[in-house]
Amino acid sequence: MPNDTRIRADNVRCVLHVQEQLQCFEGLDDSIRGTPIEVIDQDHQACDAARLEQIGEGLVAGIAAATFGYGVACGLLAPKEPERRLVQEDDATARCFYSHLVWSARALGVLVVLQVVHKTLFAPLIITVATNAAFAAVTAAFLTHLVIRLGQIKKDRGEALLAAGNYYYACLKDYDTAVRYFEQARQFLPNSSQIPALLASVARRRGQWDRSESYFNQTERLDPRNVNLLGQHAQLYIELRRFPDALRKFDQVLDIMPGDVDTLAAKAAIAQAEGDLPRASALLAPLHPPAEDPQALETQVYQAILERRPGPMISRLKEVLAKPDPALASITGELRFYLGWAQEVAGDHTAAQESWRRARSELEPFLKEQPENFSLMGNLALTSMGLGDKAAAFKLIERAMAVITIEKDAVWGPIPIEILARVSARMGEPDRAIAALQKLLSIPYDGALAQNVPLTPALLQLDPMFDPLRNDPRFQTLVSGAAK
Repeated sequence: MPNDTRIRADNVRCVLHVQEQLQCFEGLDDSIRGTPIEVIDQDHQACDAARLEQIGEGLVAGIAAATFGYGVACGLLAPKEPERRLVQEDDATARCFYSHLVWSARALGVLVVLQVVHKTLFAPLIITVATNAAFAAVTAAFLTHLVIRLGQIKKDRGEALLAAGNYYYACLKDYDTAVRYFEQARQFLPNSSQIPALLASVARRRGQWDRSESYFNQTERLDPRNVNLLGQHAQLYIELRRFPDALRKFDQVLDIMPGDVDTLAAKAAIAQAEGDLPRASALLAPLHPPAEDPQALETQVYQAILERRPGPMISRLKEVLAKPDPALASITGELRFYLGWAQEVAGDHTAAQESWRRARSELEPFLKEQPENFSLMGNLALTSMGLGDKAAAFKLIERAMAVITIEKDAVWGPIPIEILARVSARMGEPDRAIAALQKLLSIPYDGALAQNVPLTPALLQLDPMFDPLRNDPRFQTLVSGAAK
């Protein structure tokens, strides 16, 4: 049968193939022919050596990557040798970039080594993917930390410039240098409301009133609910005698801090400056300022003096001064001056003299400690005036005028001139008093009394200290002419 013939032929071919294979095996070297397992071991050893060589090469590549990054960081940023720095950055920024570049290079080196190991050992795909994901996460963390750190460095630099500007402004009175620092700080702290507020204060000191208002408007756009900034803006309007604008700012403060005693007292002081004593009284009557808030208390005392009814405030001042708070320091002597003034207006001259003597004895030690304090000089000049010591009063005024002038400070510079006007009016020097008043009514400034309201025609008409000038036509012109 045909099938049987095909089967026999296949069997013959198989036998011949086996014989050929046996003949080939018999021809091999005995050392190999008899040890097939040793052949497999030698192959494994060769593979292990190749893998170790590849891992070694990967380790060298990783170290090279990290070393290259370190070298680039040192060459470009030179954190310890600024004079060799190729990139123009400050030390803090250079150190920040340096550290992040070095650590990023190290992370890259580790990734290179791990990739080679995974490839050499035929690691599962999931491990390679996880390694790459971890490297991506580390890279993102480095970048995030770099951005945060650079932001902090920028903020720190801005705050350092701001502090330097404050030093030149408040301590050295070097306004040009202060402005340069503030403008530099603004580049690093663009959203800070403090910087335009300080620029506004500098502009005020220089008598740049419009510029000051512009800066205050900027502060309010940045921080519209900052009551301190709103109060400063209001004080600018008080200095300019733009009382309706000042009242609007104080109303904004009261919307945020309803019933604030100092703000209500400031509104009352504006009413006094406008000659509206009933409105001032309505604002002040409900207030009960504590002894540690002398400004509001002095505003109440001044109201009683303007009304020529100081009796109740005399009792209040005696109560406060019976056990004065040591923390008030020189304010105690200032309050005692007001007590003497109120007693003088009430007609109790003996008590007034005693109060003024005590005020002088309390104020003089502070002036010895603070020989440049023109405010203390002014209080002592007014006290000496009350005691009838004309020479001492004018000497103190001259001393204050030497310390601060309008050219140095447009806000506080006129204060000694107001003290001069008051002392001259009471001490029989009408020409000096009128000249000083004419000057004061023509310029913006901070007033010498309680709420720092500048003199106005209405105050000249009401203030008892100017009573000796009432019959002087020049004084009458000042009062009536500015009241139009």
